[in-house]
Amino acid sequence: VDVLLVDDDRFCLLASSVVLRRMGYSTLSAESGEEAIKLVCGVCDENGQRAPPLHRFSLILLDNNMPGLTGPETAVKIREHFRLLEGGDETEAVENKEQTLREKGGAEQEKEKANERLGLNGRESGSHCLPLMVGCTGETSEATREA
Repeated sequence: VDVLLVDDDRFCLLASSVVLRRMGYSTLSAESGEEAIKLVCGVCDENGQRAPPLHRFSLILLDNNMPGLTGPETAVKIREHFRLLEGGDETEAVENKEQTLREKGGAEQEKEKANERLGLNGRESGSHCLPLMVGCTGETSEATREA
């Protein structure tokens, strides 16, 4: 699957899915941030062990305003998951997130890292690649830019 669409509005999911499919992309939809995290990161069993996800995504389109986890909150949790896969611990992931949010130009650095993880630098598709995440919103709040 190429693109994960995340929006609590079913009409938006349907419309964006139709457009992307006509462009030749395969899509999967989630109606909440929590559902998106399960699709991207996998789900935990009764023993707390995380089963691997069934799909890998190159792009995630996130709505900003959703009940439960917002788009930026969902993006942060997905990034933390991939940092843990890369060998960091949870404390390190949180510290890295906070440092990135404090630094000017952090968004540009994240874009470069995402491009690298997407395989644009020649990495094999079998590695843990952080999908490129794009927030879809009319709002330009600080939280939206930081995530």
